[in-house]
Amino acid sequence: MEEPVVPAEPGGDAAEWGGVTEDQWNTVQSTLEQMSGKLEALSPVKILDRGYALVFDASGALVKDAAQLRPGQEISARVSLGSFLAEVKKTTRE
Repeated sequence: MEEPVVPAEPGGDAAEWGGVTEDQWNTVQSTLEQMSGKLEALSPVKILDRGYALVFDASGALVKDAAQLRPGQEISARVSLGSFLAEVKKTTRE
């Protein structure tokens, strides 16, 4: 027995869906929800929500290495709920 065709969106036509069954639709929807969750976890905003910060030098370049900085240099940091300015006191490279 063939499964019923999922109704089209309001104003649409079921033929536009190409005869997709409800199980197929549910599978696609579940896959999209999983992918969306993974993508959201990688979002820069979500990473900041976990306590990380983006640090920028005075020219606005992202700091990826402490060797880019010198004591006395002004930096800015972007955190989950705002940003702030700071001055480098000391750098160490690990």
